[in-house]
Amino acid sequence: MNRSAALLAALTCACACTDAPVPHARSKALGNRDPSTPPPAQTVTIRAANELKFTAPSGWIEEPPSSSMRKAQYRLPRVEGDSEDARLVVYSFPGGAGSVEDNLERWASEFEQPDGRNSRQVMQRRTYHVNSLGVEEIALSGTFVAETRPGSGERVHKPNFAVRAAIISGDHGPTYVKLTGPARTVEQWQADFRRFIAGVQP
Repeated sequence: MNRSAALLAALTCACACTDAPVPHARSKALGNRDPSTPPPAQTVTIRAANELKFTAPSGWIEEPPSSSMRKAQYRLPRVEGDSEDARLVVYSFPGGAGSVEDNLERWASEFEQPDGRNSRQVMQRRTYHVNSLGVEEIALSGTFVAETRPGSGERVHKPNFAVRAAIISGDHGPTYVKLTGPARTVEQWQADFRRFIAGVQP
């Protein structure tokens, strides 16, 4: 396996191999929070290997990165009725992890649609700039069927899941931000996800 393929496989696993749900006392209360109201920012910032700087919103629970590919990872508490929390991870790799289209195709392959359509057909896509940085943002929902680990052939099967992801392109290469979890929980945190992207600093 060449280096680019290995990075792509590792990135897929890092998002698919979610930890077991962790109960959190604030989860139900957060389900009633108005996501249109900006929460106070946490004082902790993260600086990716490509020199981008992010500030995480209040309510995101920081976790130790589970691999060297992850520059930061957060648990986003579930809304009432969902089976597990969502997770947001920031990745960066020297040299990137394939083209933008490679990543979009891979993210689409992690979902199946109830009507049998290819997930790439229903993927929502936005292209814009933040502080001179190019952003490719996607939204997708369906049944999450990513491999549990690269090459295992074993896949998760999680209906009513969603992903919000962005590829941020700067002078030092791309950074990947990916939020995955139950669809209602992802929707609850979508406004915070977009503020997280909008606040990136080179």
